[in-house]
Amino acid sequence: MKKIVFILFLFPLTIHGLDISLGLKIGYKPTYYLTSVIQTTPLFQLTANSAVENLFQSLNYGVILDFTYFRLDIEHESTFRMITYKNIEDESILYPVINNYFSTNIYNQALTSTFSVSLMFKYPIQLLSVHFWPAIGIKFSNLYYLDKLGSGSNEINESTGYIYYDFYVFSGFGCDIDLAPGFSLVPSILIGYNLTPWTKNVVYTDESYYGYQFTFEIGLLYQL
Repeated sequence: MKKIVFILFLFPLTIHGLDISLGLKIGYKPTYYLTSVIQTTPLFQLTANSAVENLFQSLNYGVILDFTYFRLDIEHESTFRMITYKNIEDESILYPVINNYFSTNIYNQALTSTFSVSLMFKYPIQLLSVHFWPAIGIKFSNLYYLDKLGSGSNEINESTGYIYYDFYVFSGFGCDIDLAPGFSLVPSILIGYNLTPWTKNVVYTDESYYGYQFTFEIGLLYQL
């Protein structure tokens, strides 16, 4: 597996005639997760439906290595706010709704730190001094710091069974705008689907979950 990843990253270097550019980027990443659980108690025929939605608001910065049709991004991402919505509803055959509970928690002091590597495949279409490009790609991210309550301590604990890495597939579009000889401005909009949104390594059959990440970025490239 490591050899395959290494070959994928080095493949652009084997193609002649590509423009190679190096640059920096910054961006805003809202990330959304939904976990839905249905639990049934046979004795009382009681069903509990619960849905938990998490919205992470993050800023990111990183390095871009661009090969015209391929792009490698290495970045750091920090969350500055987390919003949690909970909706729990209990019902049975005797009573349609026994309890309906809804709550919203906003953690303004929440802090997470994530390291990510992504590989993007794009097809540039030139129009005057602008190169528009649709793109698809894959991304690996690893959460290495979590301080949801703002206590100043890292709450990550591998022994709890939680998974702190994610794999994404994403698509979107962007453009390279020529500013001066060798320099270009690179705005982009991407949407990613999380292939590993469940945070536990034990998955229940009565549970559904998914996650999305939206990316709004702008970068500055210099052609080498």
